[in-house]
Amino acid sequence: MTRVKRGTTTHKKREKLLKQTKGFLWGRKSKTRAAKEALLHAYSHAFRARKEKKRTFRRLWNVRINAALHNNGTKYSSFIHALKQNKIALNRNVLSQMAQDHPETFAKLVKRVSKPQKEARESTPKNNTKEAKQPENRTQSSGTPDALGKEPANKD
Repeated sequence: MTRVKRGTTTHKKREKLLKQTKGFLWGRKSKTRAAKEALLHAYSHAFRARKEKKRTFRRLWNVRINAALHNNGTKYSSFIHALKQNKIALNRNVLSQMAQDHPETFAKLVKRVSKPQKEARESTPKNNTKEAKQPENRTQSSGTPDALGKEPANKD
């Protein structure tokens, strides 16, 4: 079997590793063992940060949409609900950009979506049509006040 010298492969591997740690401080950019350790931590932080980035942008979009809706006199939750009821599939990123860059178009969308909601509420009959029952006169047989704190009516 022939002898295989691994110097070039190891050198390439080390150079690739050190190229990735460019900009790290102290020996973490120049010493192979420290660089490997630094990269392991950097990869895990980068993975976590990619997930957090999605969260922070969604929060930003929600704030922007809410601010624009506040100017149009609508609540965020009712607007999102109305979008789903009307089967309008616009994500929060697009809504945020529309609210920020094209407020007139966003206002039209809010009016279009909010209109059927208001009409639906007005067309349904209200349960408050019956008159409220008058409370009974609660008196005890003795002369003490009842549980409601009312004095008993005089029988004289």
